[in-house]
Amino acid sequence: MFRLSVALVLFVCIGAAFGNHGARVLLGGFEGTYTSEFGLGMFICQDGNFVYGYSDESFLFRGTVDALDVMTGTFYKAGSGPCATGTIELDLTTWGVEGFYICSNGKVVTMSSVRLNEFTPNDAQCARLNQDDDIDLEGRFQNKDRLFVDLCFRDPDDDGGDDDDETVQTSFQLQNRESGETEDYFAAGFWYESGRVFVGTYYKDFLAGPLLMYLTPDGDVHYSIWTGLFKQEGETFLDGSQANNPALHWTGHFQGPRSSSTANQCTRFEVLQTFVLKNLRAIQDDDEDYYYFIDEKYLSYSAIEYLNLLSDSSSASTVVFSTLFVTIGLLAALF
Repeated sequence: MFRLSVALVLFVCIGAAFGNHGARVLLGGFEGTYTSEFGLGMFICQDGNFVYGYSDESFLFRGTVDALDVMTGTFYKAGSGPCATGTIELDLTTWGVEGFYICSNGKVVTMSSVRLNEFTPNDAQCARLNQDDDIDLEGRFQNKDRLFVDLCFRDPDDDGGDDDDETVQTSFQLQNRESGETEDYFAAGFWYESGRVFVGTYYKDFLAGPLLMYLTPDGDVHYSIWTGLFKQEGETFLDGSQANNPALHWTGHFQGPRSSSTANQCTRFEVLQTFVLKNLRAIQDDDEDYYYFIDEKYLSYSAIEYLNLLSDSSSASTVVFSTLFVTIGLLAALF
């Protein structure tokens, strides 16, 4: 009886000591599967105090956890622009995680996800990165269709003063999932995490959009591709409605081991970037605001955060250019 009384007292004391925070401890860390904005899921893995995760096949993050179950770290998002990278903070709760991320331009975006289960996701789901200090994304890799990707790291503006500031250029080929035809791609952007993560913009015939590549522990290069540019300069936009549309969003990987790539191989399809950006079409909506999107698709005001991208004068000049280009194209087709 005495032992039972002592045990009960200890149990009550431990419960009082942990309080509400004890409920978090019982969850066993951040690991698990969570809801996500686009519906593709957010997966989080944890090694000690180190947390890494992947959400909606577009948002990769990693950081460390403190004694209060708060993770702070860095995120990388497919695409280009001020929200391609920044800092992130997630707070573990009894029902999931909540927090925010801050883009490089200071914009704050809140996050809230419900935990669906506490099972440990696999390395691919959490986008675990290769930890070998001697390996990065630079080089040539091959996919199952025996098509290559060539990735080159570069110093900004090292190719003839063209004002490019990207640190990665890559050319690659993929088979069209419907026709089976081989298609050419060019992408440019920036490397992070000691060269194991690349985010930027890809270009192909009449299509372009956000791209994310990362190096996995098995030495493969995994990628996630979305579709969409807006404004004349070609800044990318992630459209969550594409999540289950294989024509506009897809994932895949190129296999290691790698071989070396030359600058010419990495830029062999660079002309696609010029071609796409020169053929962006301006589409005017009811509010007379111009959004630019490839292949005559555009995002309405209800679909994106309002951005006053162009002044009246630049909008007018863009319309003139677009009209002139279409006219030239028609004349070329006729004669």
